[in-house]
Amino acid sequence: MGPRVRDDGRPRLLVGGQLLLGLRAVGVTRPDITDVICTHLHADHCGWLFDNRAQPVFPQATIWFGAHDWHHFVLDPDIWMFDHIRHGFRAAAETGNRLHPINQDITIAPGVTATMTPGHTPGHLSVIVSSQGQRAILLGDAIVCPVQLDEPTWHSIGDVDPDLARTVRERLFRELEDGITIGAGAHFPELQFGRVLAAQGRRWFS
Repeated sequence: MGPRVRDDGRPRLLVGGQLLLGLRAVGVTRPDITDVICTHLHADHCGWLFDNRAQPVFPQATIWFGAHDWHHFVLDPDIWMFDHIRHGFRAAAETGNRLHPINQDITIAPGVTATMTPGHTPGHLSVIVSSQGQRAILLGDAIVCPVQLDEPTWHSIGDVDPDLARTVRERLFRELEDGITIGAGAHFPELQFGRVLAAQGRRWFS
């Protein structure tokens, strides 16, 4: 959520986290960050890209995101987005400053690949981190909760294309049962990584 708070009343109060404080705690400064990968442009996933003045929070970083999310969120004034994020994106685009929209799978750094997983948003992507024969998938909101393995028709209220999101979830669940891949979604309980165990049925194991 970045530095903002959004109060939607009793059902939901969204409060920005402590990303910058957490980075400082491990000795990382904002200029140290060279690349930021956004799984999608919902407010709770891109709130630290720009500050309240629409200035880049990570001034040396290239921002990677799904190209179709650009059209959906940044260019469409009818789709809700924090003003400082929309203005920051537009200002960065005008200056040609470190924006990298993608519409296909791409290797961003050795062992780090962005893979397109649309459905939750038009340009949603997930991130595959691999090393020494092991793989981890940062799912973003492509899978919101492991219970969707047992309830495949359940979808997120935020899915713009529920049918496509369901197809993508099934593909990801198949990857997560290959024996070498683990994964976690941004809203998984306690952010625990897990995998799919396939026997007489399929179940989530973390």
